[in-house]
Amino acid sequence: MIKKNEVFWFIVTLILIFILNLFIFGINGVNGDTSIDLKNHETFFTIKNYYIILLNSSILFYSIYLIRVIISKFNNNQTNVIFIITSIFLILTITIFNSIYDSFLGQFNGWTIYPPLSALEPENGSFIDESENIFFPKLFLVSQVILSSLIAYTGVKIGVNLKTD
Repeated sequence: MIKKNEVFWFIVTLILIFILNLFIFGINGVNGDTSIDLKNHETFFTIKNYYIILLNSSILFYSIYLIRVIISKFNNNQTNVIFIITSIFLILTITIFNSIYDSFLGQFNGWTIYPPLSALEPENGSFIDESENIFFPKLFLVSQVILSSLIAYTGVKIGVNLKTD
């Protein structure tokens, strides 16, 4: 049976997410047709607001339920299940942002530098040093491994709680 306390926290979290996204994007920014434009030199990179709302929602849900799970010492199974679900959504969101980051970096490969600079050969074989662009993919991977470990630990605690009941 679902406890009223869990329903309260779930609704409060949804309200906080709505207020946060309303504060960031305004009234017209919450609908699906708007986007954010990032300018990099002379190139515009457009991201739909849906992705930012998804990221905000995942992080806020995860943060609130992480605190709730730690306070309850993993003894409340309903909170643990919601925490596992929010962790999975956060892993999926991180995967989406990793692909967005990769596609953003993919724009820089294959650029043509027009004459007279096109006759020059780059020192490393490429004008862009790809070793500098490895921080965020590693950060995404490490965060996904940590989230997966927390999911496994929470699953074990759910099993222990069910066994003792």
